[in-house]
This record gives sequence, structure tokens and C-alpha cells, in this order.
Amino acid sequence: MKGFLAPNIWRLYRNTRPEGAPKEVFVNGSIGFSSDNAAGTLALDNVRVWARMINTEHVPANYPFRRSDAWIFGFKSENADTLLKATDRSRVEVLGGAFLLWSKLRGPVIDNRDSAIASVHLHWYWGAAPSIIFRNQQAGVTTALTETRFDSLEKVDAAFIRVRSSNRRTPESRR
Repeated sequence: MKGFLAPNIWRLYRNTRPEGAPKEVFVNGSIGFSSDNAAGTLALDNVRVWARMINTEHVPANYPFRRSDAWIFGFKSENADTLLKATDRSRVEVLGGAFLLWSKLRGPVIDNRDSAIASVHLHWYWGAAPSIIFRNQQAGVTTALTETRFDSLEKVDAAFIRVRSSNRRTPESRR
């Protein structure tokens, strides 16, 4: 198809004016709330997000945040190199969700760079999980948790993921 850019990145919200105070976004029951491209240029920037039951699929990064605070209460997502991405002093907390990978992708599933992130969710099709589940970069030091650090559920092809990291900064130094 002439003129078609693949992959087509579509999303419910984009902060077109990230300067100034954070924009507040409330999302409930959304398909395609946020997504990012492989270059990382489409992350939600300088927002405060409260999201409940969101669904983003088949993009390089499903829920990317830059200089933002996000609270996600339930999600269902599929087939992305990265499920959660937090950069530049973001704070992201996820309570519950299901991430499905139909085939082995690059990963990491959760990518944290100089930010604070906490997530509890179920990762389906554990056999297709990338080798790095959680990559944490703080002040130039990188650590990683591989799939061998998580226990798979015995009767289904899934694993329970629980990670937490802090950038150890005070609220006053965040912005």
C-alpha cells in the first residue's frame, strides 16, 4: 500500500505541549491508550495519568512514560518488545494486568531508566518470554532480572511478575 508507514502507531492521548505543569489524564476502559515507536519518540511526556483497564497491543512499547507519574489499575496487552517503559524521573505503578506474547520478542518486558517503577501482573505464554524481563538503569548503572528469576505457574504457561525499583529521589527533585 503506497504511503503506508508500518508499524502504524495509534494512541488515544498525546501531550502536544509537554512544557509547564504536568497535564492530568484520566482513562477508563480504553483501547490504544499509549504506545511508542522503536526510536522512543512517542512516549507520554510530562503527564499525570490515572488509568483503569487499558489495552494497547502490537507496538514496540505499550505504556511508555517520560517525566511523568502514572498509576495503572488493570491492563491487557499483547505482543510488544516492551510492556512498561519509564524514563527521565518518571514514577509508574501498575496493579494487575495480563501481558501476552505470542512469539519471542526482543524485550525487556519492563524498562526503567532513572525512574521509579513498580508492577504486579501476569505474563502469559512464558515459553515465549524474552531473556530480560526487567532492566533497571539508575545513574549509569544497569541491572537486569532474567526470566530465570521468576517462577512459572505450574498448570499454565504463565508467570507472576512482581518488580519494584526506586530512583531514590525526593519529590522536590523530580521536576
